Amino acid sequence: MRNPLASTIFLATLILLGGCKKDEDPTPPVGGGSSTSTLTTGTVPFVQMTIDGAAVSYTEGSAYGSYTDYSESIATPPASSTAHYTYIIHPMSNPDSPVFGVSLGTFQFQGSSPTDTQFFNFFPTGQVDYGDTETYDGLAMVTWWDGSQEWSTFWGDEQTGSSFHIVETLPLPSSGTSSILVRASFTCKLYRDGDENGQFKQVTNGKGVFRIKKI
Repeated sequence: MRNPLASTIFLATLILLGGCKKDEDPTPPVGGGSSTSTLTTGTVPFVQMTIDGAAVSYTEGSAYGSYTDYSESIATPPASSTAHYTYIIHPMSNPDSPVFGVSLGTFQFQGSSPTDTQFFNFFPTGQVDYGDTETYDGLAMVTWWDGSQEWSTFWGDEQTGSSFHIVETLPLPSSGTSSILVRASFTCKLYRDGDENGQFKQVTNGKGVFRIKKI
């Protein structure tokens, strides 16, 4: 069975040439995000959700950091190149053990790299369906690790009553690496990796701000 994190990090070449990059975000100012206030350059990324009735939250700062996983497939025009992005939260003490990830993709562009404008337009506000983000355009995937097991929307197709909604975005252009803040709300079913019986955990009241970098 496929591992969704591995699928996200190592996207197979779809046309001519593929690539994968990982960029570690610096630790942001200590603080907390809000899912209702307007995004600013000082907004601190975070995620809050309820999983089977238990509150779970992570905020970037001294305890948690983040990075962006970026996978691409480069094609010669007029064929389209593709890219997709995953925002990963991890303990500062162990960056290789993520606790939460949200993937958005797959996005199409011309040439070897999307422009800032193309990148910012990859994330319009509105409803986003769940699905295989490395195969189909404009889909979302949520993954959570409980310390011993991986749970993800990737492992189950049944998402009746679930939703992923991009509420607001803030483009952050830069002469170096541009990025975008994405504020979203979500509910979903997270299925256990390798479980053929369809066991899942119910996520409600999900909300967060995700920093996605154009790398």
